[in-house]
Amino acid sequence: MRRAAWWRPTGWVLGCLALAVQRWAPPQFAEEWYARRLYPPLASALAALNRQVPFSLAEVLVVLLALLGWVLWPRPGRARRGLAALAALTAGIGWGLFAFSALWGVNYRRPPLAQRLGIPVGGTPNDLARTARWLARETVRLAPSGPAEAPTALPYSLSELDARIEAAYARVEELGALPRRRLGPAKPVLASGLLCRLGLSGIYSPFTGEPNYNRLQPATDLPFAIAHEKAHQRGIAPEDEANFAAFLALHTSPDRYLRYSAALHAAGYVLGALAHADPQAYARLLPLVAGRPVADWSRSQAFWQRHCGPAQRVSQRVNDLYLRANRVPGGIQSYGAVTDLLVGYHRARR
Repeated sequence: MRRAAWWRPTGWVLGCLALAVQRWAPPQFAEEWYARRLYPPLASALAALNRQVPFSLAEVLVVLLALLGWVLWPRPGRARRGLAALAALTAGIGWGLFAFSALWGVNYRRPPLAQRLGIPVGGTPNDLARTARWLARETVRLAPSGPAEAPTALPYSLSELDARIEAAYARVEELGALPRRRLGPAKPVLASGLLCRLGLSGIYSPFTGEPNYNRLQPATDLPFAIAHEKAHQRGIAPEDEANFAAFLALHTSPDRYLRYSAALHAAGYVLGALAHADPQAYARLLPLVAGRPVADWSRSQAFWQRHCGPAQRVSQRVNDLYLRANRVPGGIQSYGAVTDLLVGYHRARR
C-alpha cells in the first residue's frame, strides 16, 4: 500500500464507525457525554469560525465539492481510473459520515425532548381542540394591525431579526440544558431560488455549524424558519423537536412579531391535525382566525405552491430517507409531529 493511500482504508473504517454510532449509541451516552460535554464547545468553536464571514460557508463548501467531483470524475475508457475514483469516493463518504457524526449527528441518539423536559406527549381529542383554540386566540391577539390584504412585513432588518432570535434562545428557561451562549448567526442563502424549488425554508450545516435560511420566503415564515435551524445548531436534531424549540423560544420572547410567528405556525400545525381528527370542531374554530392570520397562511401556501415541481418531490424524498436513516420515526412526516408536543405542553400549563 502506498503511503499516500492511508486515508482510504481509514475513511472506510471511520465511516463504518460513524454508522454504528448513529444506529447503536446509548441515549445516556448521547445525552450526558456528547450533548452536554462534547457538543457545546464544538458548537462554540464552529460559531466563532462562521461569525468571521457574512456569507454562508456551507454554500461555498457545496460549490467546492461539486467542482472537485467534476474534476475527479473519470473520463470514458479509463476503467482503472474509474475504480480508483470509486474507492476514493467511498473513502471520502466515510470521512464525511465521521465528521457528520462527530460534529453533530450523535444528537439524534439523545432521549426524546419531551422526556428531557418532563412534559406529556399528545392527549385526547378534547385536548387537541383546547390547544387549537388557545393558539388560534394567541394568533389573533398578536396579529399586526392593518388591512389583511397587505402582506405582513418584517418590522426590522434580517440582522436584527437574527439578534432577537438569539436573545430569545438565551432567555427561554423551559428548554432546560440547551446551550444559552450566543452562537453563530443564521446565514441567508444566495441560491435561495434553488431552495424554493427544493421546498426548503432552511437547512442546517453540521460541518460549518451554520443555520442557513431561504431569504425569499414570506416575512411571517422567516422567524420560525430561522429559529428552527438555530434549534438544530443547539443540538436538537429531530424535526418535530426543532419545531417545538423554535415555538418555545419565539413564544416566550417579549418581541410581539416573534410571538406572532410562533403562534401562526403552531396554530397551523394544530388546526391541521384537528381538521383530520374532528372536522366539526375545526369548522367552529376557523372563523376565530379570519383576517390577517388566514391571509398570511394563504400567502405562504401560495408562495410554496408556485415553486412546487419535480425538484421539490425529489428533495422531499431525499430528506425522508435521510431522516429515516437517522432513525427518526415517520421520516419527513415528523415535522408535523410537533402537534403532540404542543398539545402536551398546553396540557402541562393548564
